[in-house]
Amino acid sequence: MTVGAAAALCLSGVMFSGTAHAVTSRCTDIQSRSFSTPGFDPDVNLQVCIQEGPASPPETNYRTYTAVVTGSFKDGGGGSTRKFDNFDLEIRLESRPIGGTSDYVDSKAVCDETASLNGLDGGALYCKTGLKMHVNMGPLLTGDATVRYDVDADGKGALEPWDLTGSPHLP
Repeated sequence: MTVGAAAALCLSGVMFSGTAHAVTSRCTDIQSRSFSTPGFDPDVNLQVCIQEGPASPPETNYRTYTAVVTGSFKDGGGGSTRKFDNFDLEIRLESRPIGGTSDYVDSKAVCDETASLNGLDGGALYCKTGLKMHVNMGPLLTGDATVRYDVDADGKGALEPWDLTGSPHLP
């Protein structure tokens, strides 16, 4: 499956693993932002999801949990206008023990999308992280994401991160 196809499937709220096992997803609404850059301003639309699926290889009492941020952009550089010195998607799989008040980062990934936003007019964005966990661990699991970026030629360096709303939790 291509990254674009995976993004489209996640945005529609349905993902499948293999042929026989459905993956349960809980996702945010689409979160949108326009970035002030040289030339046209890129518009970015992202969604944060937490997914639960069968462990691979299949294992009794274990499941795979994946946090994913998917989306799209338009009005990118198209190879002719540099938009960003840096554009990273950071996705975190976080857990909170039942009755707890603090989230813990269990798994994290950073995906550099700078080349895509500078080189293409539009396209898909995708970053994921996950882990295998025993089903009786009992934490509330969520996906949480941050966009870290540095606009080209503005002289400001890295700007205030865009903290996305985290996914609903998986019970």
